[in-house]
Amino acid sequence: MESGDAGSTSVQREESLRERAVERIERKQKFLRDLVLYLLVNAGLWAFWAYEGADTSDLWPALVSGIWGIFLAHDAFRAYGEGPISEQQIEEEMRRMRAG
Repeated sequence: MESGDAGSTSVQREESLRERAVERIERKQKFLRDLVLYLLVNAGLWAFWAYEGADTSDLWPALVSGIWGIFLAHDAFRAYGEGPISEQQIEEEMRRMRAG
């Protein structure tokens, strides 16, 4: 293998790593925008519901908040919960499996 090939591979790895890092940052920024929108819109819906008489037999804002909240939780997991598996995580899981 020539030294140029090793350098090229290293550059490709760095470019790939950069692309993945940008994707993760964009996913986190999207989640934060969606969270702010969720809070503002739902506050408005609940305020409107309260202004219209707060009929407890018709909690329609809860349906909107709940369904949207499920999607938001999924976005949160994608933004902050997913990631590459580390050797430490693998070893910890193996330790747990051995113990019980």
